[in-house]
Amino acid sequence: MNLRNEFKQLWRESFDDTQEFVEMFFSRVYNDDDVITLSHDGSIISALLLQRYNISFHGTDSPMAYICGAATRRAQRGRGYMSSLIRAALYESYKRGDTFCALIPAHSWLYPFYSRFGFTKTFLVNADHYTALHPFATEGDYHSVANVYDERVYDAFQRFERMSACRVLHSRRDFLNILDDNNLSGGSVAVMADGGLDGHIVSMAFAVPDGDTIRITDVMGESDDACTAALRQVRSAFADMPFDVAALPTDTQSSRRRSLSPRGMMRIVNVEACLRCIAASHPEWSSTIRVRDLIIRENNHTYIVKGGDVDTNDQQKKMPDMDVDVSTLTDIAFSSPKIGEIMRIPSVRPEMTLMLD
Repeated sequence: MNLRNEFKQLWRESFDDTQEFVEMFFSRVYNDDDVITLSHDGSIISALLLQRYNISFHGTDSPMAYICGAATRRAQRGRGYMSSLIRAALYESYKRGDTFCALIPAHSWLYPFYSRFGFTKTFLVNADHYTALHPFATEGDYHSVANVYDERVYDAFQRFERMSACRVLHSRRDFLNILDDNNLSGGSVAVMADGGLDGHIVSMAFAVPDGDTIRITDVMGESDDACTAALRQVRSAFADMPFDVAALPTDTQSSRRRSLSPRGMMRIVNVEACLRCIAASHPEWSSTIRVRDLIIRENNHTYIVKGGDVDTNDQQKKMPDMDVDVSTLTDIAFSSPKIGEIMRIPSVRPEMTLMLD
């Protein structure tokens, strides 16, 4: 049995996905080069995919690994195989040049498990609930773009992703996979253009049925009003169902109190590369940071940040401004800007959606 088919068999044993999704994933998304495995007697007992993405981070597109499909055969669970595999994946991520590694736990009880490897709950979402009677009224004049596979749609999608200060980015191929996955889920993608003759695309929303509710997995656009228009278009496809909206692009600007819930986890895998990104965009920032990392020991240094550059000096005698483990540094780097000001490190909230999870 080849690697693809053996991993597909493990996937089916471990996850409750439809046959259609599994076939789409392994024909369109899966890549042998992304697979990391543990084997016994020539058979895979534990495996995961270490996929390649970029994340916009302080003005740069930083390489990021994304762990998905982490699974162990039922008869072999509870023996520490996945722990060994996660450590191996993190070190492989570091060796191939990634700056960060992210994942979305399949269940809430897995958050403590992944935190043992330095992952923190950095991806947070705001939850908004709308009843089936909510009209999604708008002030502007918008019309729907019928062909979501039109080249202009991905161009707009890419533009909307770039509007966020820190966001996991999707390639054109990723976007096509997102659309196909949405179709398989019985969902709807609303793409809205303004009322002008040029049909300038101003917003889009991605929706999937989730029991008796419509879950909006992402809504993005140039304004709140344009985003509301996309939600109104989704309403036309699901007329009598309530909506759960994960987030709006301008949520962070809202004065209304909101509750945050975890959406995924992140870990810095290359501390120097991370600090260089921040330093390059904030040349006024200076700090001495000592970092401890039990898994990627190449990160264990004292870093001197000054004048837009980063050096290491493990003989530094002066007390560092910050003495932290890698998970704490990840928490701070991806916290709100206000918390960053308190900790004296430029920080930014990250966003991650539409990951075929």
